[in-house]
Amino acid sequence: MVEVNDNSGDHWRMASPRTRDELIGANLALLREAKGYRQSDLAERLQELGLSQMHQNTISRIEKGERPLRLSEAEDIAKALGMPLWNLTAHREVARVSVLLQEIYDARRTLSRAALTYIEQLGRLRMEYDAMDAETQALFNAQDFPGVDVMLRWFETGNDPASVATEVIRDIQDALAKHAEQSQKAEAAHDAQ
Repeated sequence: MVEVNDNSGDHWRMASPRTRDELIGANLALLREAKGYRQSDLAERLQELGLSQMHQNTISRIEKGERPLRLSEAEDIAKALGMPLWNLTAHREVARVSVLLQEIYDARRTLSRAALTYIEQLGRLRMEYDAMDAETQALFNAQDFPGVDVMLRWFETGNDPASVATEVIRDIQDALAKHAEQSQKAEAAHDAQ
């Protein structure tokens, strides 16, 4: 595989058609693998969406740079992978960063959904808890299972579920900051060697 890097931002300027096909193929493989798809999975996904009728061996040939990718096929593949079309033609490094950004976006979306579910479940739990008589509440409070401490802290402070979720997010941010600090120290120690 040949990667073109002329440092001008125009990654096609010095590339031969063969090199362009290899670059697109390499990026296709990277993007496909980032989604956790095998070549056959991508072919099935394209068919499920009613897009290009492409077989696994065709995808393999494109990824090897043995077969050029038509624009209509590239558009369909980008749609099937949930990625912008330009990722297929970007420098390899740009495509890798784009994949990481997509993974971060997906994780953020998953975290947002989880936070909403968390808030909804806390609200339901509060309604169930409030419906209990005092004796049942005392029995419940004595249970030793994960989450009771968070729930009781929320009940004691009278905070709404969003405030409790915000506390959890702050805990996550603190843990990330601590990890970043440890990583910087480890990197500095490594550079010092």
